[in-house]
Amino acid sequence: MMKNYLTTILLLSTFFLQAQADTEVHLLYLEKEGNSFKFSKSINISNNEGYDNQPSFYDNNTVLFSSNLDGQTEIGKYTILDGKFCHITNTDFGSEYSPTKIPGQEKISAIRLDKDGKQLLYSYDFTTGNSKALINDLVIGYHTWATETKLASFVLGKESSLVVSNLATNKNKTVDTNIGRSLHKIPNSALVSYISKKNRKWEIRSLDVETGKTRSIINTIPNVEDMCWTPDGTIFMAKDKTIYQLNPNEGLNWKVLKSFDSPEINNISRLAINQVGTYMAFVAEVSPERIVQKQLDTYNNRDIDGFMSTFFEDIRLYSFPDSLTTEGAEATRKRYQEFFEKTPNLHSEIKNRIVIGNVVIDEEFITANDRRYSIVAIYEVENGKIIRARFIRPKEENVDPAPVLQQNEAYNKQDLIKFLNAYDENVILYNYPNLKTSTGKNTLSNLYGNIFKNVKGIKVKIDKRIIIGDIIIDEEHHDFNGGNYSAVSVYKIKNGKIISVTNIQE
Repeated sequence: MMKNYLTTILLLSTFFLQAQADTEVHLLYLEKEGNSFKFSKSINISNNEGYDNQPSFYDNNTVLFSSNLDGQTEIGKYTILDGKFCHITNTDFGSEYSPTKIPGQEKISAIRLDKDGKQLLYSYDFTTGNSKALINDLVIGYHTWATETKLASFVLGKESSLVVSNLATNKNKTVDTNIGRSLHKIPNSALVSYISKKNRKWEIRSLDVETGKTRSIINTIPNVEDMCWTPDGTIFMAKDKTIYQLNPNEGLNWKVLKSFDSPEINNISRLAINQVGTYMAFVAEVSPERIVQKQLDTYNNRDIDGFMSTFFEDIRLYSFPDSLTTEGAEATRKRYQEFFEKTPNLHSEIKNRIVIGNVVIDEEFITANDRRYSIVAIYEVENGKIIRARFIRPKEENVDPAPVLQQNEAYNKQDLIKFLNAYDENVILYNYPNLKTSTGKNTLSNLYGNIFKNVKGIKVKIDKRIIIGDIIIDEEHHDFNGGNYSAVSVYKIKNGKIISVTNIQE
């Protein structure tokens, strides 16, 4: 029994640690317009460093969410009418997650994870913040209320379970397994929705908490588990920077509702709509550039804790492209802590920065005691943290960019002979970081010969260029067959010829 308990605690700790990326809660005004919806510009209502997540509505004008407070996760409250935010709780011995209004009471339910690993569902007085355990025999990760005394929960264990709890009788009943975290009351019904992950195609299903019966509603957007309902029965789901809509009573196809172009809205998740359908709250990761900038600032301040907070536990550091030098947070901490302690005169200055999708490329000039040198760092950001970093440290003087200039000019003129003349006979093309896609000039000739012959209106414009040793990195804007896209090309030069090109695209 003790072994099972300890295993569960380990699962819980890993569960929440992985979840706590640097995220913000955004709010926008929502208006029904025919069969679709119109959005106002979103505002950041958390505006707080660290983990701000899991929004819900206490009433039509009050948003609840989990919010970072001095390293703890507490219950936060944002009042829409006056635009004010405050923390409802300040719990020294634990963190609160998934705050939710309890029907018929001026109370909130939330999961509390104590520092000793104990995790239970509690009720909190909305005014005082005083708490009391609601369910003592389930380890709940997420929940939603079906009635004033019955709730459906995502319960942790060897696999996630959907459990209906009756607080009046203190009975729990498992009705399904392998579910997602998104649980919602279905508008104008006594049903609850949940995400089933049992099949390759995930499903949104309904649950009758009285009978335990479930039925399929619609398939989710592939591999997306966060959703919400509008009052008229439309479902919203989000993927990357786009929100989609589908009304199961009107059709079976997901439609794009809104795509965001703000660099501060990435990987949208955790959607919530108020009861009258006038406001929507959602969670978005901060921009990869902001994460990398925080990493740089803490590096310059030799703040090892702040520095490490920007990395995943399984962070990997490489010499470009794929020579592993450091693996894991523990080894990374040890490496940089020793460096920080030995280097009081430490500063990194950004000379150039290129951002493409979740990849941030920094050309840095570093001062370390009496040494001054240049490097390029290529950071990959996922779920609000740096998961991989690849470093280019030059071993020779910067090369002449002539072969890259030549192939750019020839590309724009669709001059295949001059284009190929810039490349080595054994040139290799890669997709970032090291997926080989083409070898040899003959293959290159066939590829670009077909492009130059069959595609009109092609042109590349260089927005930024970094030269470091034998490497040239170009940020490129491409016009191609009536469309356009951005890309980054990493060229390696030897003896005046391009010997490899690594392509990075969004």
